[in-house]
Amino acid sequence: VQSLKDDLCKLARSLDPSRLVVDDSGGANMTRESSRLMRPYHDSFEPYDDFHIHQRAPVDRDIELYYGHNGEQGQLCFLSEFGFGGMEDLSGESATPTRDADYLNSIQQRAAKGFQDRGLDRLFGNIDGLAAASRDVQNDAARYQIDACRANSRWAGYCYEQLCDGNDAFCAGVLDRWRNPKLVYTTLKKAQQAMRPLIHVPRTNLLPREEVPVVVTLTNDERIEGQADLSLQVVGPTNQVLWKKRRGVKIPKGGRELWTGSIAASGSPGTHQFVVRLLQGMTCIGESAIDLHVFDPVEATGIEVNVVDPQRAWLERCTPFAKLGTAMAPVHIVPRLANTIRAYPDNELMQVLAQVKGGAVAILFEPPSDWNDLASRIDPAISATSREAVGGAAGVYHYAKLHPVFDGLPARSLMRQPYRNAVAAKTFAEPSDEDICGTFDAGACSQEEQACWGSDILVRRYGSGRLVFVHLRILDNLGKDPVSDRLFVNILRHFSRRSVPPDGLQPLDQRAVEWLRGERNERVRRWMAIGPFPNWNDKGHNTAYPPEDAVQLDATYPGWYTALRWKTWCSKADDSHVVDLQDAFTPVYGTEPRFDYGTGYAYAEFTSDRREPATATIRVQDATKVWLNGNFIHESNEHLPHDEFQTKTESCMIRHGRNTLLVKVSKTPGPFRFSIDFSSATKEPLQLKWWK
Repeated sequence: VQSLKDDLCKLARSLDPSRLVVDDSGGANMTRESSRLMRPYHDSFEPYDDFHIHQRAPVDRDIELYYGHNGEQGQLCFLSEFGFGGMEDLSGESATPTRDADYLNSIQQRAAKGFQDRGLDRLFGNIDGLAAASRDVQNDAARYQIDACRANSRWAGYCYEQLCDGNDAFCAGVLDRWRNPKLVYTTLKKAQQAMRPLIHVPRTNLLPREEVPVVVTLTNDERIEGQADLSLQVVGPTNQVLWKKRRGVKIPKGGRELWTGSIAASGSPGTHQFVVRLLQGMTCIGESAIDLHVFDPVEATGIEVNVVDPQRAWLERCTPFAKLGTAMAPVHIVPRLANTIRAYPDNELMQVLAQVKGGAVAILFEPPSDWNDLASRIDPAISATSREAVGGAAGVYHYAKLHPVFDGLPARSLMRQPYRNAVAAKTFAEPSDEDICGTFDAGACSQEEQACWGSDILVRRYGSGRLVFVHLRILDNLGKDPVSDRLFVNILRHFSRRSVPPDGLQPLDQRAVEWLRGERNERVRRWMAIGPFPNWNDKGHNTAYPPEDAVQLDATYPGWYTALRWKTWCSKADDSHVVDLQDAFTPVYGTEPRFDYGTGYAYAEFTSDRREPATATIRVQDATKVWLNGNFIHESNEHLPHDEFQTKTESCMIRHGRNTLLVKVSKTPGPFRFSIDFSSATKEPLQLKWWK
């Protein structure tokens, strides 16, 4: 493959010596080969950093920061693929070639059943209405993504996913397959003006009269100089100007700060706009605006809830909105406690399920992907199959019905920027007993798969009660985002009315308790993970970040694009105890191995009944360091192709009692994984108990 790329690049150079020639960047993912280019009038290759970024929409703050901080200063970096698809007209009426009409009709037929089953004709009229709404989501995403890219001086350039839709890339273009412009086409033109103010705010969902800090920088690609007037305005929901400021400025160079300060919402809920204009006389030479969504605050419900929270990580977030109760409460809240159901507390979780079977309601936020391993042992009717809903080139679109869960929030539409913090990173494959909100996966539909529809909230009957599975990212943002607050309160109010709790504690399913306890004790290992720290030019591996000085599990550190905190992540025996740091760190990314760089740490503890020599077996894919009880026992610096592990063995000494284990991994484009195990150096097998 590499020789073929070489020949094609040389052919391109011979045909046009004045062009920049780049080879295929796919090797950065699969084989870890560097992306390469030929400069104009040169015939030799040189490496550069090539990025592909496909992320969900609406665009949240982490995604903005990810775009805005990617790349190494001084290193040639290019963003060769990004964007979020917007569906083309599925009617096929514009098609001239018969095969295009047939192709679109087949997609329409695959989508139609789920569309009708969910009653979405009341929201969108027909599939074409859904397609039009998806183009609005694409348009929103492009504006935020391009502004974040333009704020990043490290990018040498960027390339939107593609120009035109086609059968091999349904939805991905800025033009449809008949070269008709989509809504995003005009937005791209505006967003890429040579001079454009860029508005940076930490949050766009506000309470009435809430202030938010603002920084305005300037892109000035043509290096225009001189004097201008800077106009700042806050425009209210009824288009009235609520606040304005105007002052003379000297036009700064690109990337420089134009204005910093704070603005405030009015006392009225609704969409506000912050508008920035740069004027010379009566001519506007640069303009930008950002929407601020203002919502009324919610009040405490007084609903009694039981929160399953053995580590007491979520109680403080829930208590402002509900009354804490016991296992007899009508509503049970099960937060995301781990990435595997096997690490959930056995007795406490099974008591909740017993109460639900007797008539109560349990709300499970972001349940782990292996929930069905437990459900199959209790009742297959309560299965909840999670799958990715990140989207990307083709797009995954999230709809919200006119339903009590969305009281006081935008509904009867696709989820747009007000839902930026809450939109689901995963969805459920099963249809819900009560359809409230869900997803349409255009990529799955175009590939002749049946998995194009999903449920973001899945309601399942269990005995006399209900299980409510929620993939909306609500709990992480409680108290920080008025949309998440309102969703939480609305869910409590709606489902508490459907709860008829039993009079006393119900008997537990002892077989399920024993299975869960056995899995937790014997087949799960708990880790704490933190990252990614910077690893540009693969220098992070030799940089001692704070975890190497001391493991402080309540500490917060700066990462390369967002603040970092330790997170719980469990490895499983079924996966050979592989620790996937990409999965542990964030749901921001797409589903493929990533094109970024990063350094991460994983920390675990275990106990031994005796002191003895042992052998550490370490499976690595990237540069890796290992410390056991503070002693450095391993270092490797290879970056292997994404499907390969290399096994290393090291001699070490296991202590009697508590042992600590710290692993550092520094990745280049590709995966972010390792595993480690210990075996006795003597004939007696090790008796280790991993931290739970």
